[in-house]
Amino acid sequence: MRADPPFKPVVHDGWFFGRGSADMKVGKAANIFALDALRREGYQLAATIYLQSAVEEESTGNGALMGHLRSYRADGALIPEPEDEKLVRQCRHAMVRNRDQGHAGAYAGDGVRHQRNRYGVSPGRSRTAARGRVERAHGRTPAFRGRGASDQSKSQQDRGQGLDFVGAELVPGSAAEDTLAESHHDATGERLESFMSAGYLDARAYALYDHIPTLCYGPISRDIHGIDEAVSLASLKRITTAMALFIARWPGLEAAAQLRRGIVCSTGKREGS
Repeated sequence: MRADPPFKPVVHDGWFFGRGSADMKVGKAANIFALDALRREGYQLAATIYLQSAVEEESTGNGALMGHLRSYRADGALIPEPEDEKLVRQCRHAMVRNRDQGHAGAYAGDGVRHQRNRYGVSPGRSRTAARGRVERAHGRTPAFRGRGASDQSKSQQDRGQGLDFVGAELVPGSAAEDTLAESHHDATGERLESFMSAGYLDARAYALYDHIPTLCYGPISRDIHGIDEAVSLASLKRITTAMALFIARWPGLEAAAQLRRGIVCSTGKREGS
């Protein structure tokens, strides 16, 4: 049982609790507060910023794809996923077929964690929860840029009920990643680590279709999508600092009295230099 109502924000022992607190309300707040901190210091970006808040990452990914279809373009994207102060190097292909009779889903770690939200399964419950069950799940490393959106739709039709996604990869060596690594070190004193995510992430939309470096990076959290979801406030402060430094360095700042258009994160587009 929940210790508090799901939409009542509660702070306890340095953790901020609430439904969606970690994934990813505080991430969006971190983006905004990073920008606000730079403005309060008398700076503005040498850039245009697009702040996007997309729906349906946990089901189809169509929300992020709509940004692409509406021609928002960027030089890079920063997505504040709760990734324990690490950078996602790859998000794997994951296909799930559910035989659902009301409540079904997957336990975190099955490689299909995003189905937890859609079917209401809480952490700690069995992998064949309630009256439904995960019929099949598997993952594979990305067939990078291997299939388009139309192929994805056809694949879903061919398989009936289920999801079939090709994963994506953040290719090492981009200026955006190097800048985030430097900013993370300055904010935390630690080297920025990367890892592979076993679940679907909206990063694939920007990586596969916009062909831009897409940085999934955010605070330490626990029990995302589940009972007593929480995020570390100390970690939130660290990653907000890192984000502000990243924005200040890529694409850079200018005095607020000046005006020039340019790039950036989460997701932005260079319009001048």
